[in-house]
Amino acid sequence: MPAPKYLAGSEFRNALSYCVRVFLGVRAGLVAVAMLGAVLVPFNQAAGVPGWPAPVSSVGIDRVVTSFERWDALWYLRIASDGYESQDGSAAFFPLYPLVVRALSVALGDSPLGAALIVSHGAFFVAMVLLYLLVKGEADEEIARRAVLYMSLFPSAFFFLAPYSESLFTMLVIACLWSARRSRWLPAGIAGGLAAATRSPGALLVVPLVIEAVMQARRAATGEPGRVRSLAWALACSSLAPVGALIYLGYWRVRSGSLLVPFSEQAHWLREFSWPWVTLYDATRIAWESLAVYPGGFHMLDWMITVPMLCVGLLMLRVVPATYSVYAWTALLLPLFSVFEGRPLMSFPRFILPAFPLFWALAVLGRRPGLDRAYVAISAGGLTLMTVLFVTWYWVF
Repeated sequence: MPAPKYLAGSEFRNALSYCVRVFLGVRAGLVAVAMLGAVLVPFNQAAGVPGWPAPVSSVGIDRVVTSFERWDALWYLRIASDGYESQDGSAAFFPLYPLVVRALSVALGDSPLGAALIVSHGAFFVAMVLLYLLVKGEADEEIARRAVLYMSLFPSAFFFLAPYSESLFTMLVIACLWSARRSRWLPAGIAGGLAAATRSPGALLVVPLVIEAVMQARRAATGEPGRVRSLAWALACSSLAPVGALIYLGYWRVRSGSLLVPFSEQAHWLREFSWPWVTLYDATRIAWESLAVYPGGFHMLDWMITVPMLCVGLLMLRVVPATYSVYAWTALLLPLFSVFEGRPLMSFPRFILPAFPLFWALAVLGRRPGLDRAYVAISAGGLTLMTVLFVTWYWVF
């Protein structure tokens, strides 16, 4: 596995220019879809959370801002405004995203929704640029452009622009692995620790980081001065990845006497353990058996997004360096162990988003013009459908 290429300043400008165009195009498109969808599709029953009621539906221009204030976004806004409460489910949401939102909200004069949207939009744009630079350094510009476009048009990509932690988490994960591949181990460890403070799966970044450290040490010439010391430093920095999660668990240990409160409160979402093959079998059976019965279409929507991406994950093992592939498969397998009773793949299309090497593998497939056009058309259609369902309070979270 060769080391990545270093990029010139002009290539960075190209990355910015391309990502600005994609970002603005996707954002404008989602605004139009949200505005029209909310007019054409009847609203489902809205659901607030403890301490943060569901927003009142309106038909005014304010919908440009409020359309994405749905489902878990209410939890993040509540936590950013009022902090955590014991035994209400809020502990399940890791703290970095609401902390950043709170800090910006104070600077804006107490506007948590505005702050959350700024954080999500900004982090998503940075993630796009980092993904472009990462893939350009490892492959070529054509694949880098498609990877950014494919990620931005993925059917669940509207979560990147909603008050959710997906954009911040994805940005930190890409920064972590981008730094590690360039032997910038301290920034890699810090980014990994911040990712783990954003979402619990970030703690698993320690696995690809350790693998990358060992592989770099093996590439170094035997007897090279400082080889062992360099490996020790890389491993020490890699061990920072779980620290963000450990600090958060320590907070709950001090507050409530239990380290595991953030995980035990997942019971509010009725999730239970399942083996991945059982999850996929049950999801397939339920999706096809309930297709003609409401809300069976949601099961099929989960299945039609998840199963093809798992197949892409197999291709990824051949075309993407091992460090990235290991990360992506840990990100894919973890939610298959914890399923929602009655809907095994619920939220899985959202969990795919931070597994950015999948979009890199798709971009390799996209070298064939027919596959490229098919992906863009199908994915953009799926993004339109999912966005309309989300803003009208249907269960695509």
